[in-house]
Amino acid sequence: MGSSTFSGPIKAGSERADNIGFVKMVQSANVTQAATTTGIIIPAGSHIISVSLFVTVVWNGAASTAGLGYSDDADALTAATAIQGNALGLVSVSPTASAAVAGRWIDVGTTDRTLILTSGNTGTGVGVLTVEYAQAMDLT
Repeated sequence: MGSSTFSGPIKAGSERADNIGFVKMVQSANVTQAATTTGIIIPAGSHIISVSLFVTVVWNGAASTAGLGYSDDADALTAATAIQGNALGLVSVSPTASAAVAGRWIDVGTTDRTLILTSGNTGTGVGVLTVEYAQAMDLT
């Protein structure tokens, strides 16, 4: 199947002011408990709608948790132990209960953000991280 690439943001709707909306973007990456790299880069000004981790091999060892953040701030989007990887299946990720963290979900800021997943220890856990966002909404 073919695919297209746009620089975005993409908007859709028939009425110029009344029903124009941003298109939801989705990025997914294979992740492991042993590595922080996700390869997911969220464009500047984007609004993170949801994040999920589909655990295909359970996180193991002394800690079965992880945190989600930016390459320059590991706890930017969740607490270090917010994501539980101790069972197979879909894990919904939520922002840590603080105004600063919630603000980073509402608008990632003025620069593109590289996401990292930091586990509590190195183990054999494996999963797929999926991030849904609206590009360049600029809700600051």
